[in-house]
Amino acid sequence: MNIGGKWEGINILHTDPGAEESLSCKACGMEMEVHRSVIGPTQRFEAMAEKEHEHDLWFCVNNRLDWHALLVNLSVEQSVTSSPSLKAFIQQDMNEIKAEHIAGE
Repeated sequence: MNIGGKWEGINILHTDPGAEESLSCKACGMEMEVHRSVIGPTQRFEAMAEKEHEHDLWFCVNNRLDWHALLVNLSVEQSVTSSPSLKAFIQQDMNEIKAEHIAGE
C-alpha cells in the first residue's frame, strides 16, 4: 500500500483498532482516510524486529501533492524551533499555502 510521503504524527497516524471515528491531518487540516484493522508494524524498529500487530492506519489524502509536502516540512520546522518569532513566520507561510490550495481557507 503506497500512501505517499509521510511524517509520523503529522500526515500519517496509527491508532488502536476502532479507537478513533475520524482524524484530521495536522499539516493541512483535511479529514484523513483510514484503513481499519491493518496487520503490520507501526514503527521502524518494530519492522526491523519483524513484529506486527493490528492497528488502524490513518493518512492524508493530499500526501502525494507538492504543496502538502511543503506544509509537512514547515510543520516539522515549526515544532523544532524555539524562536516564537520564527514560529509565527512559519505559521504565516503555512496559512498562505492552505489558503491557496484548500477550499474554504
